[in-house]
Amino acid sequence: MNPFGYQAGPAPPTQNQYRQYSFNSPPSVNPNAFSPVQRTMADRREHYLWDLFQRVDTDHSGSISVHELQTALVNGDWSPFNIETVRMMVAIFDTGKK
Repeated sequence: MNPFGYQAGPAPPTQNQYRQYSFNSPPSVNPNAFSPVQRTMADRREHYLWDLFQRVDTDHSGSISVHELQTALVNGDWSPFNIETVRMMVAIFDTGKK
């Protein structure tokens, strides 16, 4: 139980358990993986994230470029992120083949 009174959910997936998404269509949720309430929440969460992804992917290429990500991010003083910082972030999380 956490400080907010909610029970912890299932253990996080291992690297091999992550779903592979095609970024040309919205993700779908396996209907047998969750209870009806969990399925509804997971479906909403995935569609929310898909909507955010589509807003950042302004050229609709199916991937987010460094410049698209820089446009989407702002510092605490509303200034844009340094382009080198954004490039480092992309390098850390980029899973695409090079």
